[in-house]
Amino acid sequence: MTGERIRLGQIGYGYWGQKLHRYFTSHPGFELTKVAVRDAAKERGKAAIRLTTAEDVLTDRNIQAVIVATPVATHFELAGKVLAAGKHLFCEKTFTETAAEAERLKVLADSQGLKIMVDFTFTFSRGVRNMVAAARSGQIGSLVSASFEMGQPGRLKPEGVYLTLGSHMLSILNMLAPLHEFSFSSSDTSTQKGVAESGLIFFTHNSLPFNGLMILNLHSPDKTRKIEIYGSRGAAGYDMFSAPGEQDNLAQAAEAFYQMIAQGGPSNVDCALEVAFALDKLRPSKL
Repeated sequence: MTGERIRLGQIGYGYWGQKLHRYFTSHPGFELTKVAVRDAAKERGKAAIRLTTAEDVLTDRNIQAVIVATPVATHFELAGKVLAAGKHLFCEKTFTETAAEAERLKVLADSQGLKIMVDFTFTFSRGVRNMVAAARSGQIGSLVSASFEMGQPGRLKPEGVYLTLGSHMLSILNMLAPLHEFSFSSSDTSTQKGVAESGLIFFTHNSLPFNGLMILNLHSPDKTRKIEIYGSRGAAGYDMFSAPGEQDNLAQAAEAFYQMIAQGGPSNVDCALEVAFALDKLRPSKL
């Protein structure tokens, strides 16, 4: 279907949903025809969008793919309905609350001949990819350790810091080595109403002398996105605020989704599964 515009629907139009809407409507390969919102009266006037219901998006036979941009707790049910309706899926991260749910969705997609892409935004970053390429090519020698730091000002999210921020950092670690090759543990450094708002994730590779730490904070005074990877002969790093082209990450995600559907490009559902299994390992510490 090279050259054809892919008809797209969207479910959810919150903070991130509005960003996704902007980038997908700007992509020449997509025609975003309908957006389902919880409260049409509240959203009306925010943008020139065609407001509707999730059921309308799911039953529209002209829609070939659907963006799910809703809270994580709703992903499994909605994504299952998208796939059951015979439509490709672009899902806001984190993919699902558990690895078992992620596996079930992958099996359903495979049985229907459908594709899944999960919006692990930083995996589309040129700066992150350049850092990973330097680390994996041997340019800095054999991997020794890594530190990840992600801080976000604002309110506590009900999913907690590990799903909200840790999933991003885990998706990047997965670019260095599959997450199932690591052992993980965590330590909550701050909780609110029983939910971790800041915490640490420790990781150790099971066969290589490679380990590290993720520092995560949902109540940070500053927005931080910083990674340092150390090798036996040098280091590679990434800082979102000094890396060029970071505003293009969602554009890259939209293009990857288009290539996946139109030209059989790769899905990142395996990355989503790896992240889901890693988060399951951390579950005893109350995600």
